[in-house]
Amino acid sequence: MDDCSGRLDLVISSSTTLKKFRLFIIAVLGLLLVCFAHSGTAVAATTNFMIRPELPSDNLVQPGQGYFSVKLAPKQSRDLVVKVYNPSAEELTLTVRLLNAMTTDQGQIAYVNAGQINQQDLKVPGSQLVEYPRTLVLAPHQTRDLRLKVAAQDQLFRGTKAMALRITSQGDSQAAVNNQIEYLLGVLLTGRQVKQLQQIQIKQSTQQVRLRQPRLQLVLRNPDPVLLKSVQTELTLQHQQLRFLTFKQTKEKLKIAPNSRFKLAFDFPGQKLTPGIYRMKFVIKNSRYRQQTQRYLKIDRHGKVQMLTSSEYQHLQQQWHWLLAIMTLIIVGFINLFIYRKTRKRKQKGSLTNETFD
Repeated sequence: MDDCSGRLDLVISSSTTLKKFRLFIIAVLGLLLVCFAHSGTAVAATTNFMIRPELPSDNLVQPGQGYFSVKLAPKQSRDLVVKVYNPSAEELTLTVRLLNAMTTDQGQIAYVNAGQINQQDLKVPGSQLVEYPRTLVLAPHQTRDLRLKVAAQDQLFRGTKAMALRITSQGDSQAAVNNQIEYLLGVLLTGRQVKQLQQIQIKQSTQQVRLRQPRLQLVLRNPDPVLLKSVQTELTLQHQQLRFLTFKQTKEKLKIAPNSRFKLAFDFPGQKLTPGIYRMKFVIKNSRYRQQTQRYLKIDRHGKVQMLTSSEYQHLQQQWHWLLAIMTLIIVGFINLFIYRKTRKRKQKGSLTNETFD
């Protein structure tokens, strides 16, 4: 009887274990099916495409650079072609935009729509000279040419128009994963040669500055239609009364878009400014360009900043010299008057003594 009960317990125990194992297998299979279903959704939602620029034989940069840089001829149109391929099994709609280069704060290149360009600096954005389709529809496994047509111009523009072609695909918004793929392709159009570069214009941006750990910000403007690369700047401040107070800061690898302006900040950590007048020497240079500009900064004890040109500083110095000369004359006059009165009193005292003895 005991043996039978032991065998029955073993059978029941084995049966229970088998049921648990089956439930475990079913749960694992269900989880795999759910993961597979989500994976399938992600793959279906992924939209992919590829581009290849057809660089012309007269491209101004090496093919390995991978962007357009062409010189235009007067009264001749120019076509630039980009091959676009859809490797997926679904129809693909692409959005195409030609963006214009601008300089961001701290001296880097960004590409924006024509409406975001400062018209005072860049009167005719390059995107207005090019015709291109705003959308491109690709059938499954289809390759199409995206053609940029540069209109012929009777009078070529000076310098360079810097742009970027942006091609964007948008995945299915209803899918669990919505992947957006975007390509940016550089486009440089060169017109008439700029024989001589103008000076970078410098304006004051900072109206107030902390005396401890100051941060000085300038507004720089590139008036030329020239793309400046690998630019280095150096800012030096020297107190004009306390010449040993000198601060220097450099920035490297800046890029400045044609006909653009931007803000450039210089930090002086761990330093303290003493109120007074500082000579500011600003140097900006690259391999083909060098400019040195001198300004003067008047900083009061509250940190208020006023930028002075060299002529304004000289005029202020002349006023100070005149004031100093007048103060010196007044002091000398008071000293002479004091000496005169002192001498006169002595003489009067001496004459009274002589009269008494007589």
